[in-house]
Amino acid sequence: MTETPPVSAAPDTVLAVRSLTTTIHRRGVESTVVDDVSFSIRAGRSLAVVGESGAGKSMLIRSLLGIHPPGLDARVTGSVELAGVDMLNTGAAARRRVLAAQVGMIHQDPLRSLNPTYRVGQQLTEVLTFGRARPSRSALRRRAIDAMAAVGFRDPEHEARRFPHELSGGQRQRIGIAAATLTDPVLLIGDEPTTALDVTVQKRVLDLIDERRKRTGASLLLVTHDLGVAAERCDDLIVMRAGSVVESGPAQQLLTQPAHPYTRALIDAIPRLDGPRPRRLRTLAEGTLS
Repeated sequence: MTETPPVSAAPDTVLAVRSLTTTIHRRGVESTVVDDVSFSIRAGRSLAVVGESGAGKSMLIRSLLGIHPPGLDARVTGSVELAGVDMLNTGAAARRRVLAAQVGMIHQDPLRSLNPTYRVGQQLTEVLTFGRARPSRSALRRRAIDAMAAVGFRDPEHEARRFPHELSGGQRQRIGIAAATLTDPVLLIGDEPTTALDVTVQKRVLDLIDERRKRTGASLLLVTHDLGVAAERCDDLIVMRAGSVVESGPAQQLLTQPAHPYTRALIDAIPRLDGPRPRRLRTLAEGTLS
């Protein structure tokens, strides 16, 4: 395992994570699913978290935000500092207010992340109701229409009255991006935001995320299994395996000069039109990549 660089203490650090460890308890068995992870993201920068399925990427995000599934017995230790707030030592109500104001979350499945019983315009602006000042219904509707227009809906007044199942996958993900950027957050988090979309729609969605980031100056934490997306869209990269960071650094350098065997194996596993057929990644039990 390569040594993880020290977490930045720069004054413009948006997110600083130190020695984050998550342990879950189930039926008397204790498992460490996030193991001593440290990294930081500075203002305006983008960081990709890559690794195969089961590497701990999504559990890392859940641990950062405190949104583990109901009933899961999870213990999180370490330090998570978001926009100057110690998130692991903040009460639940205060943490929700910080997340609502400072973080925009773009989920993997745009259909499951939207409530099927509410019109999209109504739930798009739900985040605005967490603040102390509650906008009027007419003001919320105006914000929803403006937000939908900003992400490319041609008839936002009509589309705002539709239900999620009446929209295409790309349209639903645009609703997710509009909701995530509505409060001009300092940090956008994308948890595999293009997995459920076809390739052409993926590019449009990623371009839209980039455009919204440039407008607001937000930083980006992108969880993905797609190394091409990580290389093209992010400044920095961390590679996870079995809950641990095995390698980290500037994205271009890490992907062209990988130091860890697991990173090299991920790169070699990318399907290509020419050359030999990619080989299956070995499991931890099979060894050689740990």
